[in-house]
Amino acid sequence: FLLLEKVAHHGRLQGKIIHYRIAQYSRKELHQNMDEVKFKEYIDSALRKAVKLWEDVIDVRFVEMPYTKANIEVLFATFHHGDKYPFDGEGNELAHTFYPDNLMWHGQIHIDDSEPWGPNGRNLDWVMAHEIGHALGLVHGDDESLMTSHYQGFQETTPKLLPCDVAAIQSLYGSCTTHSS
Repeated sequence: FLLLEKVAHHGRLQGKIIHYRIAQYSRKELHQNMDEVKFKEYIDSALRKAVKLWEDVIDVRFVEMPYTKANIEVLFATFHHGDKYPFDGEGNELAHTFYPDNLMWHGQIHIDDSEPWGPNGRNLDWVMAHEIGHALGLVHGDDESLMTSHYQGFQETTPKLLPCDVAAIQSLYGSCTTHSS
């Protein structure tokens, strides 16, 4: 019963290969606490680590497609940005993601560009890993889980999946048969 609640009938992305990309990077003028090149690398690294976290436990391979439409697309935006869910500026909502069953926006991850991302602000590694879980079809989970509905603040540790996260995602995609290094 609890496993079904975590999956909650939002579907799954189809196929054994899932393409991903950053469709719109953060605007540099909003984040002057980091050099532009280092900030772009920080964003790319957070996304790559997030997809690897999930790829290591499911029977799917993720492939980065930086210049082509992808199954999972990340964009940084502020306030009203084209969907029905405007951001609120700094604080409160950090990001939102559309589940695989959303016909128009499926797999899109929108990240609030008003947030202070980086080592002295919000932890993009944790938020990106959480949002990838939603893009794959998971809903919010236990308080200790990566899929909790509560942002835990800046964590020095690397995001990790709890057994409940693994069981939920494997119910949609199967378990990983090979691990990449």
